[in-house]
Amino acid sequence: MEYYIGTTGWSYGFWKGSFYPKGVSDQLSFYSTQSSVVEINSTYYQIPSFQMIEKWDRSPVSDFHFFAKMNREVTHSDDPLSKRIERLVEFMTAMQRFEKLHGLLFQFPFSFKATADHARQLEKLLSTAQDMVDCLLFLEFRHKSWITQAKDFTSTSNSVFIAQSTKMHIPSKIVDDQRLQYYRILGSRKEMPDHLLGIKRLNKEKELSMLADSLCNLKGETAFVFVNNRFSGNGSKDAQALHRLIQKRGFFVDGFKPRSTLDDFL
Repeated sequence: MEYYIGTTGWSYGFWKGSFYPKGVSDQLSFYSTQSSVVEINSTYYQIPSFQMIEKWDRSPVSDFHFFAKMNREVTHSDDPLSKRIERLVEFMTAMQRFEKLHGLLFQFPFSFKATADHARQLEKLLSTAQDMVDCLLFLEFRHKSWITQAKDFTSTSNSVFIAQSTKMHIPSKIVDDQRLQYYRILGSRKEMPDHLLGIKRLNKEKELSMLADSLCNLKGETAFVFVNNRFSGNGSKDAQALHRLIQKRGFFVDGFKPRSTLDDFL
């Protein structure tokens, strides 16, 4: 298994000094020299303009890959399916311009249970997305009722996979035979509210070590792992720690290699 570590976003002022060297103005270009993958969370809140997509495509190095989170009006809305499909088409029309787009994450809320109606809705959403853009699709279910049905959407496609997160209730064994793994390390808004990001830092060394063990037990060829700032207060620091922990267990790791310290030479 090969592990590609990234973060959920890159434009954070409090990463200056801890990740971005002094004087760096184009954060995305620098980020792309430290990792080859990133997850875009802003697409969940609004559909990016063509100008923004062109900027994203232009900034990073050539072998860089973006993973974008599906817009919330598609995955989290109570609107009729027809209206959600309209929003999906609008979203995918923008994504058709995105040359470095490698994957899309469909994250569904806890309220999205494994009912026959929801299964039909999901099938329609996926088929519409696949007709418009050729990229990987990842499904993150948060209700445990999907345990017995999640793989129904991956068994007939080479481009649809189940995603996992630290808030997910789908057991790891459900995705053990996937060729590609997608894992999101999230945090709690209660523990780490917005106004404390970059100010408060939680010590989660034990949790990261346990997560590294879980990740190293996954089966497959490639794992994309994305760390959110809210996990302990600084996603770049957690990503660097995770790189070290997975590499220590004997696996290939790309992205967020910890910077050398004096201890490395003693």
